[in-house]
Amino acid sequence: EFLSKVFSQNRTFKSVKIKTGRGGDITDIDVLCILGSKALCVQVKSKKLTLLSRKGNDAALKNDFKGAVQDAYDQGILARKRILAKDAIYFDETGKQIVLSEKIDDVYIAVITAEEFPALSSQLRSLLNRKSGDPFPIAFNIFDLELLCHYLPDPYDFLYYVRQRIALTDY
Repeated sequence: EFLSKVFSQNRTFKSVKIKTGRGGDITDIDVLCILGSKALCVQVKSKKLTLLSRKGNDAALKNDFKGAVQDAYDQGILARKRILAKDAIYFDETGKQIVLSEKIDDVYIAVITAEEFPALSSQLRSLLNRKSGDPFPIAFNIFDLELLCHYLPDPYDFLYYVRQRIALTDY
């Protein structure tokens, strides 16, 4: 709902299934927002931070990070690759095919957690397993998403912010 206020109802799709021509592989995206030739692939996880993690247990923190961020990122990377391969067919939550007006040339990945996950942006640099050449995601909780949508209601400003945050993750 937050993202549809920014991108509009007709450019925001929930529970998107992506099928490719190669054997009919299927990938899921929780929310897909389209703006021209750019896409925002949003993966939402409800994994909560355990008490052990909150107390500073490294093993528990890594496990919670995997369930809350890494798994969503891996899903997002798979969807990104399928979208950029340009042979994908998209279906919305009702099973209706989504027809895009332009080919997608860039896909940003957003990982949304259901609750507060302290120091998430710094943990992306140290805990995220990603291959060389794969982009970082932008990661934050649902409350921060609501704030971003409120203060950046223009889709161009919103995607510019996302792109800049991703580009500057190492800094």
